[in-house]
Amino acid sequence: MAAPSGLFVGLSTLDLVWRVRGYPRVNSKNVVSERAVFAGGPSANAAVVFAALGGAARLRTPIGCHPLAAMVRQELEGQGVEVLDAAPEFEGLPPMASILVSDPGGDRTVVSTAASGLPDVGFAEADFDPPTDVLLIDGHLLRAGAEAARGARRRGIPSAIDAGSWKDGLDEALATVDFVVCSEDFFPPGIADHDALLRDLARRGAPHRAVTRGGSSILWETAGAGGETPVERIEAVDTLGAGDFFHGAFAYAVALGKAFPDALAFAADVATQSCREFGTRSWLAGLRG
Repeated sequence: MAAPSGLFVGLSTLDLVWRVRGYPRVNSKNVVSERAVFAGGPSANAAVVFAALGGAARLRTPIGCHPLAAMVRQELEGQGVEVLDAAPEFEGLPPMASILVSDPGGDRTVVSTAASGLPDVGFAEADFDPPTDVLLIDGHLLRAGAEAARGARRRGIPSAIDAGSWKDGLDEALATVDFVVCSEDFFPPGIADHDALLRDLARRGAPHRAVTRGGSSILWETAGAGGETPVERIEAVDTLGAGDFFHGAFAYAVALGKAFPDALAFAADVATQSCREFGTRSWLAGLRG
């Protein structure tokens, strides 16, 4: 059986990760216990875990030709991800993030440029070839994501969105993808709780919708059904990237044809594994599809 193929459209960043004891006080100097440099970003990390599970992952993202951007490309390709540069002539700094991971507890604090400063890129229909089994978009490259979602629908390719936080312009993507999986902080205007969120997503036309809630159960709904998917409780070492890895594993499960609640459970297990070690890469060695 051929490996499932996934296409990912969204943000990639250069992540500088620092592990610190507690949380730094204002105007203090702190020595880190561990540090690392990785490619990051929701779609990039999702593509990395899709590849680690045994899938063929292609990532359409703006990289550019800045020397630091070469580090992002090299790290992603080293993880088995095929990079499709949406802005090869872009000369500016790549998106960057600095992340503090607290020890103990594994909570992370992120300071990021997000997609600011990037050119407004679209989507190339040719990226669906070779044949793609699943599309995952994030909420950062809105025009490219919406165009990709429309293309997936025309081709009958299942599609999902990593809905991390509300952004103006998400309406079309939410109405076009098959699976909307939101973080616990995703609230469109006028929505104040998760039950109302799931009703709002149904009104928008999302066939399958879910809300992840960190270490708590996942709420989900689909036509004529709904429920909660439990999440294993652990002593986390590092929660950085867990949500991204959840979405990459979810896309992998969808590509395999798993039912919605089963795909959520599979993704939750993978995300939990990612929290057991520092950084976003070492844990991948023990991952199995």
